[in-house]
Amino acid sequence: MFGRTTLVHAAPIGGRTRSDGEREAAQLFEDGLARLALKDFAGALEAWLRAVELDPRERRYQINLRKLQERFRDGDQ
Repeated sequence: MFGRTTLVHAAPIGGRTRSDGEREAAQLFEDGLARLALKDFAGALEAWLRAVELDPRERRYQINLRKLQERFRDGDQ
């Protein structure tokens, strides 16, 4: 399964405040986690794809997206 992560939206990244895109990406990532809990894998995939577009430097988004894509590829949906 996927690791659950609690995100703090106001937390600085590397000593700086999050941009609007980074905040939106964090919200999309959380939305994807909620969709996974509801077994809405297609919705989670869509949310995480957009999160990676908005914040491509955030590795946990990429890692979880890759795991979900592998799950889709393996037919486990």
